Amino acid sequence: MNTNIQKEGTYVNSTTATFSSGWLTTPLGLPTTSVNNFSIFINGALVEGSAIVSFTESGGVTTLIINPTELGYSLSPTDEIIAIGKFSS
Repeated sequence: MNTNIQKEGTYVNSTTATFSSGWLTTPLGLPTTSVNNFSIFINGALVEGSAIVSFTESGGVTTLIINPTELGYSLSPTDEIIAIGKFSS
């Protein structure tokens, strides 16, 4: 599945943002959808995997938690947080 949908995140606090979408379900026999199926950007800069504590989906909401020490800064309400990947519409 070569689906890439862009979603803008909503600031929650200095380490957390949410996205109002769940993930696509993968066909039987393929690996399940995970953080590896997404690219995350904050203010246009790619977030390295080492700065992501978790990126999980539950009940149609995706939650991103970052490690500010690894990232080099904390999230701010004015940050543009974008994820591109296998979101359901």
